[in-house]
Amino acid sequence: MLSVRRKIALQVVVSNLSTVVNFALAVILARLLSPDDIGVFSMSAVLIAIAHTFRDFGVTTYLKREKDLTDQTIRTARGLLYFTSWSMALAMFFSAGFWAGFFNEPRVEDVVHVLALGFIFIPFGAIAQAVMTRELNVVQSAKVAAVSTTVYFFASVCLALLGFKHMTMAWANLINILIVGLAYNFFLGRRLPWMPSMKGWRSMVSFGTANVLTSLCKVLNTSIPDLVLGRLSVASDVGLFSRATSTVNMVGKVIEPSISYFTLPYMARIHHTTGNVSGDYLRASSIINSVLLPVLVWVALMAHDIVSFLFGEQWLAAVPAIPWLCAATGIATLFSLSAQTVTSVGRPFAALPPLVLLIAGKLLAVYLLYDGSLKSFAIALLIGEMVSAPAYIYLNRKLLRVHLQPWAIDVCKTLLAATVAGVALAVLLAQALDSVPILVRLLITFPFMMVLSVLCFEVVRLPIAKELRNALSAVAERRK
Repeated sequence: MLSVRRKIALQVVVSNLSTVVNFALAVILARLLSPDDIGVFSMSAVLIAIAHTFRDFGVTTYLKREKDLTDQTIRTARGLLYFTSWSMALAMFFSAGFWAGFFNEPRVEDVVHVLALGFIFIPFGAIAQAVMTRELNVVQSAKVAAVSTTVYFFASVCLALLGFKHMTMAWANLINILIVGLAYNFFLGRRLPWMPSMKGWRSMVSFGTANVLTSLCKVLNTSIPDLVLGRLSVASDVGLFSRATSTVNMVGKVIEPSISYFTLPYMARIHHTTGNVSGDYLRASSIINSVLLPVLVWVALMAHDIVSFLFGEQWLAAVPAIPWLCAATGIATLFSLSAQTVTSVGRPFAALPPLVLLIAGKLLAVYLLYDGSLKSFAIALLIGEMVSAPAYIYLNRKLLRVHLQPWAIDVCKTLLAATVAGVALAVLLAQALDSVPILVRLLITFPFMMVLSVLCFEVVRLPIAKELRNALSAVAERRK
């Protein structure tokens, strides 16, 4: 457990540094590109994200959770990945014109062409990345992350300055894929079998079919704003809503890489060893909720200041959607570990029904509530999250043996702590910070919210309070 904690700590530090750099890039690109430019890229990228689920076909997930990894397994994974990736590259490249017509936006075609080219090169680094993650090799992963972040940052800024507009991130993405594929194989430190094979492909395809359906639903869920708004509205609305979503997810991006990196392989190890992941699920879920929910409350209260200071006046039309997106993200956070944990215990199909219900709920709510405003669209997404919550609770209880009572008590404690801190922040804003400059308000309110939340965590005795005490004790011991 101590080793895992240290690896998680390192991964969090690495992801934090990457998040800071990517956040700085988002701020810079918001000044160099227009909502229309970013909207065109978002509409194109969502198609590629959907294609990625078929491109990977669950191969990398299979490698991460397989109990014993042999050279033959790697060769079979490589052969299957070459076939699926290159097939999807051809499919997306030659269907680009169709998607441009679907969105009634000719510029989508050129972006999809460039993004599809990346599928040709992704398989060369994907196997090494899966093996590195399976082994929880955080140090080498950190080196690759440093390369990826640096390459994408400078490529994006240079291309934007050179006037590539909506093509900026498409070309930066292709450059990044080429460099990162080389980096994964270099930093892995050993040669993997390169000769592809299709021997034993049936078991991998059987697992992959379930994983593809689940992954496809996940992508469709996150892609609803780009797909539906792109169809019903204009590119600038897609860009504005994308900025609202990225504002809400700012802090989530700090820990999301760590969640994705550790959950599946770690829970798979626990499952193979003890057969019961409920205790680890409850503890990890509690800590994630404690980190994210107070921040979401802060973002909801400070939305206007955040957008105005970071992105500029041209993005303020995104502000009305942000509080509702914070609420929707808060509900999703409560179940952020469920799908990967279910996959880790060998039941990937089980994560499908809640996702289908989530997507159906969102689409139905959009149909009934969307009136052309971004706020109504965000409210519809919130309703979809609420509709799917009972299905996730049932999934956790049935397959992961997570009992409702301890989970609900922990969630209520976390919500109580975040609410108390949020009310105190609202009073502070109204009584003392109304006429204070935006930057000062941001610098005062965030630490105020975090410190008060931590104090509340101690009062209600959440698991994160103990983790923070252990971390402080470790720091003090090192100083001695």
